[in-house]
Amino acid sequence: MTDKLSNSVTTSLDDDLYAFAKADSYLLNIELSVYMRSLVDKERNKRFMELSVFQDLMPIKKSNK
Repeated sequence: MTDKLSNSVTTSLDDDLYAFAKADSYLLNIELSVYMRSLVDKERNKRFMELSVFQDLMPIKKSNK
């Protein structure tokens, strides 16, 4: 896995995670960078939805000045 060492994102993944991500992106016929970006985007959107629901349940009161 020599290409792992030249990529700053994948160097932080352990060998098992990197092997899985590389194999899964290959099976999906997308580049590894696109695969990783889509996973992060999916988790970000999920988290924003969770925060949005929480904010809607507990609205912030605005003071009139």
